[in-house]
Amino acid sequence: MVRHALVAILSLCPALAAAQNADNKAAADALFDEGKRLLAAGDVDHACPKLEASLQLLDQLGVRLNLADCHERQGRTATAWAEFRAAASQADKRGDARATYARQRTDALAPRLVKLQISVPAANQLPGLTVKRDGAAVPSEAFDTPLPVNPGGYTIDASAPGHQAWSTRAEPKKPGEVEHRTAGHDTGCRRSAQRRAADRR
Repeated sequence: MVRHALVAILSLCPALAAAQNADNKAAADALFDEGKRLLAAGDVDHACPKLEASLQLLDQLGVRLNLADCHERQGRTATAWAEFRAAASQADKRGDARATYARQRTDALAPRLVKLQISVPAANQLPGLTVKRDGAAVPSEAFDTPLPVNPGGYTIDASAPGHQAWSTRAEPKKPGEVEHRTAGHDTGCRRSAQRRAADRR
């Protein structure tokens, strides 16, 4: 009896999955249509979240391309550039002709990118050092590398156990230029270590 019940339940799984997929497709299409309508009306701030929600439900190339376009219109150039690159890669894998269009949009955005470079001198690379940009950890592999970011203001924090925390602001805005910040430069972690050395004298 139990075996028959289990077989019956398992036989329903594909049907349930298909129904769920159909529901996701319907919702994704409705969100996409609404996002396109808002985008055409110039309401990018409401269009982008609709397109993002559609993409989360169902990864479709057309949605990804429209979302990248929306983010570019919104001024989020680094986000749009990354999304057009992802769309080009996705289209290549599918043999979709839209790969060329996605690469053209990527290339057009490249000279407009603003970049932020965070450096950490050897003297400030303390045990347990954590560097964050707007609360998100920056891996050490990203130090000294100009990274594309959306134009705007960023808070850069550095901290290490037993040392004074350090913080600064960066506002990369000029296309084609690199905004540079040195974490712990002349303050924070470094100064704390100097104070501790002085206390031991």
